Amino acid sequence: MKRPLKNVTALILGDGGSRVIGFGVTVYLARILEPAGFGIITIGMAVLGYLLLAASPGIQTVEARNVAAVAHVDRERLGAVLSLRLLLALLLWLGTWGAAMLVIDSPETREIVILYAAAMVPLALMLDWFFAGREQFGPVGFSKVVNNAVYALVVIFFVRSAHDLRFTPVAFAFGALASAVTLFLLYRRQFGIIALRWDPAAWKRIAEANVPVGLATALGQNVMSLPPIVIGALMGASDAGQFSAAMKLVFVLLILDRLLNALFLPVMSRYLASRSDEIPQLFATVGRTVLLMILPGTVLSLLLAPWLVPMVFGEGYGDAVTLFRVLAPYAALTMLSSMYVVTLIAAGRERDYTRLVMISSAVLVVLVLLLTPGFGPVGAAWGVVGGETVALVLLAREARIITGVTYGQLLLRPLAATVPMTASFLLTSFMHPLFAALIGLGVFVAAALLAGGVRREDIRFLRERFL
Repeated sequence: MKRPLKNVTALILGDGGSRVIGFGVTVYLARILEPAGFGIITIGMAVLGYLLLAASPGIQTVEARNVAAVAHVDRERLGAVLSLRLLLALLLWLGTWGAAMLVIDSPETREIVILYAAAMVPLALMLDWFFAGREQFGPVGFSKVVNNAVYALVVIFFVRSAHDLRFTPVAFAFGALASAVTLFLLYRRQFGIIALRWDPAAWKRIAEANVPVGLATALGQNVMSLPPIVIGALMGASDAGQFSAAMKLVFVLLILDRLLNALFLPVMSRYLASRSDEIPQLFATVGRTVLLMILPGTVLSLLLAPWLVPMVFGEGYGDAVTLFRVLAPYAALTMLSSMYVVTLIAAGRERDYTRLVMISSAVLVVLVLLLTPGFGPVGAAWGVVGGETVALVLLAREARIITGVTYGQLLLRPLAATVPMTASFLLTSFMHPLFAALIGLGVFVAAALLAGGVRREDIRFLRERFL
């Protein structure tokens, strides 16, 4: 197979398989721990998300690009990157332990936060960014499956009731350790031993190169980490658990986002370098295809929410229905934003990307902090959607200079197919949601074909560029 097709297959099998396992574990934990316990582990994971970005500032992106830029393996830099990440992880864990003891009143929440923070150590030794830089997505996908499989096994054996809460972060750490060891063994088979070194001068150079992108990534983390922390602090762990359940379902809609980013970046980079006149066609075709996939999923989510949320998480998550309906458009907004982000990075405009992310993240933070006290978790959900909407508008305006594609070129055909689908849902509201969904999907496919949303030349164009 061609290298792009191999990468697509590896990403689908590895990333998709690991996400399926991870979502299954999430559902199991949500049911066993109930909203309060699920909210506590959500807070722990949110804190860990911020800590990981501080322990690995921009390295996942910048160092992967550095690996891709040279044919040989720079063993000295590799060892310096890992040693820097390990040192930062240990220092941050000690700082988290001290801060948790001083700030967090609940002994249970304090313990969970400290245990989740300990997972930074095995995660600091991960080599997924190295293999991604070498376009070896097989090891990356396999390590993800190992990670979530070990995590799932430990959870199933040791988390049997709400009283087993502390075993959840322990299981997460064991999964991360298994994944790190897997990648180390695969690296050693191909390239030999990695030597961790005490090298402050190299650490300084690495930090200077990585921090700008790391800052933008850290700000983007606000979407996943800030709302549960704010909700938990103001409303309680149970409300944080309701919000987390809704957000987990939204992330299922985003399962194609990573695949899009991994495939679109090298193609866009090549076009910018040698075929810039075809950029408008490339971007418009990919954008319409993404919308034709994500828009019906968003509409279906709004329809199926009252049936889907209790079916997946249990009757105790009734409040998550409204939250899921508010958050569902976030998936479509994010998929479009990702295309504009890839365009800016491919064009070497990381500084513009960082600036725009800083602005939109500041809007998200302000909205979440202002809306949550008055409207609870629903206010936080609107804050997330509002922040992502601002990000999309800013990114699209900046990237339009490169792509030359207007909103009309992207939205007209997908929306022309989505409107009849929405109308069919209104007319079949008396039916069971699953039957209404099947009819709606049939209407959408027919409308998409009639509106020219799916054309043979577009399919051929995408197959030739990406496969």
